[in-house]
Amino acid sequence: MPNWGDSSLARAVDKSTYGRSLAWRRGAFFKRLLRHEIVRDADLIHCHFVQWAAEVGVGLAGLLDVPLTVEAHDSHLLNHSPAVLSRVQRAASSVGCVSRAWVDAWEVKTGSGEGLLWLPNGVEISEFDEKQHEHSAAPIILSVSNCVEHKRPDDLIRAAALLKARGLDFQVIIVGDGPFAGRLREIVRELDVQDRCTLVGSQSHLQVRRWLHSSDIFALCSERESFGIVTVEAMASGLPTVVSRTAGSRDIVTDGETGYTFEVGDIESLANHLAHLLGKWELRKHLGCLGRQRAAALFSWDRHMDLVAKMWDRSFAM
Repeated sequence: MPNWGDSSLARAVDKSTYGRSLAWRRGAFFKRLLRHEIVRDADLIHCHFVQWAAEVGVGLAGLLDVPLTVEAHDSHLLNHSPAVLSRVQRAASSVGCVSRAWVDAWEVKTGSGEGLLWLPNGVEISEFDEKQHEHSAAPIILSVSNCVEHKRPDDLIRAAALLKARGLDFQVIIVGDGPFAGRLREIVRELDVQDRCTLVGSQSHLQVRRWLHSSDIFALCSERESFGIVTVEAMASGLPTVVSRTAGSRDIVTDGETGYTFEVGDIESLANHLAHLLGKWELRKHLGCLGRQRAAALFSWDRHMDLVAKMWDRSFAM
């Protein structure tokens, strides 16, 4: 086990970055970590999220003299400084970003594309039963997310008010809870759409799957998504998707083929896309079928793990 004076430990604690006091605490942390045989016997360090890679992965991989690989799921990737991203990129044999936009953004920030690759997340497609679309007098529009402001669930409520004013029949179901839930309920009352919008709060994964199977359209209005697991789950369930254009959705949804996209905050376009789908169950079925095929081809758990395994193989071969 390295001693405090070892140069490898000195590099891991990184006094120049963290300062003397925090560096000592980092040293104690790494020493405790290295007491565990399972850690000392690791052949590779794999980190999820840039912060974990920067705070722990770079130092631990250096101490053990093993490869480091990173999956950058971070929705706030652009908030990381070029110095942090460069440090991780130099230390890692591969950095997998969950969206192509994040690959491009990382390269712009660091000036290098070395080791960067697109590594989309995956879902277990077989968990989701394909929707059997048929005519419905009041189709269900489903949205699933944490109830926080940057997910913009109020945009869907405002679109529902526009659809109601057009005389269309539908129901909006919003799954999820969070600090914005109270304000969202107020907006439902203010816009007089209590008869069209229901907030069901937090639900289990099984309950979410049931909601997906019983719904007709999936909508997500978020201002930022590094990927969008729930959008893939909706596609795996055979639902057409209407989602805001984010880093993740640009890879997931093929506009006009598996669903529709709109600019963040463009409530009129969101309402128009939903209105287009509400009265056309055969179109919903067509888009949903193509969406399930796309999800299975590109975003299955098996494909994700195959890409991860190939990334690890390349790391060992370097």
